[in-house]
Amino acid sequence: RSLDALSLGLGARELFGGRWGAEFAQRRFDGEVAPGWSGSYTRRTPDETFDIRYVHAPGGTRGFARALNEFAVNANRRLTDRIHFTGGVWRSEDEGGESLNTLTMDGWTLGGSYATSDRLQFSVTAHQNGFGAATSLGEFGSAEHGIDVTVEARRGGYTAQLTANGANIER
Repeated sequence: RSLDALSLGLGARELFGGRWGAEFAQRRFDGEVAPGWSGSYTRRTPDETFDIRYVHAPGGTRGFARALNEFAVNANRRLTDRIHFTGGVWRSEDEGGESLNTLTMDGWTLGGSYATSDRLQFSVTAHQNGFGAATSLGEFGSAEHGIDVTVEARRGGYTAQLTANGANIER
């Protein structure tokens, strides 16, 4: 296996308060020639972060990429000094590997935290993730849905944390 690629990347700062990036590539692998691209936007402020990214890499793992298509969005927001929210969603697709015909992974997470003081914080996070694959012998997959509840206490240089988890896993 081999990969030859030629790419051109572009970026713009301070557009809509963040940084835009894009890359265009011509990829040659296993006798195939195909265009690939990626795009991203990132914004960072003292009260929030926001990231979005999409990548299309023809050949996927056969062409030395992580996947054929990848999409991810992550965001965090501080509403007050005591209340924070976070969330994200992602999806990855690949096809034509050595042993797998297709592979799909996706998921999301959503959570928040509340600090009653500098010493005590409560947080709750819900999440879901799954994957599905197909081979010449059939299809299989897995999915998990869960929730985490955490209490964190600090005193001096010490931190104590108690976390309770609940999950449902399907195969």
